[in-house]
Amino acid sequence: LRDSEKPFKKPPGVRRILVFGDSFMWGYGVENEEMFSTVLQNSLPATETVNFGVNGYSTVQELVRLENEGLQYEPDVTVLVFFWNDLEDNFDDKDGGRPVAVVGDDNSLRIDNRPVRRQWKSPLKQWFRHHSHLFRFVEYNLELLKHMFKSNQQAQVRPEGHAPGVAFAAEGDNNMAGVRFSMADVYAPPGPKIDTAWRAMHLLLREINLLTAKNGGRLVVVYTASIETTDESVFARLIQKTGADPGTNTLNWDRPSKRLGEICDGLNIPYVNLNPIFRQNYKTTELFLKKNPHWSAAGHRLAAQTVAAKIKGLVTPVEN
Repeated sequence: LRDSEKPFKKPPGVRRILVFGDSFMWGYGVENEEMFSTVLQNSLPATETVNFGVNGYSTVQELVRLENEGLQYEPDVTVLVFFWNDLEDNFDDKDGGRPVAVVGDDNSLRIDNRPVRRQWKSPLKQWFRHHSHLFRFVEYNLELLKHMFKSNQQAQVRPEGHAPGVAFAAEGDNNMAGVRFSMADVYAPPGPKIDTAWRAMHLLLREINLLTAKNGGRLVVVYTASIETTDESVFARLIQKTGADPGTNTLNWDRPSKRLGEICDGLNIPYVNLNPIFRQNYKTTELFLKKNPHWSAAGHRLAAQTVAAKIKGLVTPVEN
């Protein structure tokens, strides 16, 4: 975890906020003092954040980590930051390397591969991962290339006339293991696979919300503003790469953020959609890193200040 060591026991007179998310929350490309969690901490009086952001984390992993460790920090607020690839990550066990969601026909939720099976890891590779910035940089970018390659393969194998919103397994197949969604699948009218993925999100958020409330805290869900939901030209270009027509009126770049908002409304979870504020400031502020889709320091600052304003309206001032 990218944070300083903190005791489980909350200091008196301090509000504790846990921050869960993927590489955006981990702070890829920015310094410690520029990260979302640090800016959030500095934007609220008498507040301490605990950053649980981890590269590639899924909502399932965030639920498990909250249960196993997060609640021991006595959080007043838990901030969960969603990115659209969580929809598929919740079903991808990474060759046995992480827990996954299983949604039953009765709308039940089960977490499989928990605890995660032990895996052999090369000691040499682990040493380089922990001691070499260059190794981590190359490894991360190789993962990006693999993801791009898989997305391009999806576009090439999409049958003619096959509508976005349906993954490439058989239409009636309920098996979600290792499912892959292209951007077109996510922003188009939902097919059965996408619907199942959103049902899993609903069930996961319901469980996380119950856990936080049971321990006297509040859950806040945040939708990550990405470069494709901030810049229409980028959205069109990336959609085109999937083989879909970006000009069709069935593709809506607000579809996933709206659906997440509807889930949160139904569960009475405070929700922050960062898309509007990022679009409003995009032309005057460099909110993303150059040649990388992650937030710049300015992006982290805008996101954190927006979420801080939401939290201020939810909690009572901390008494010294």
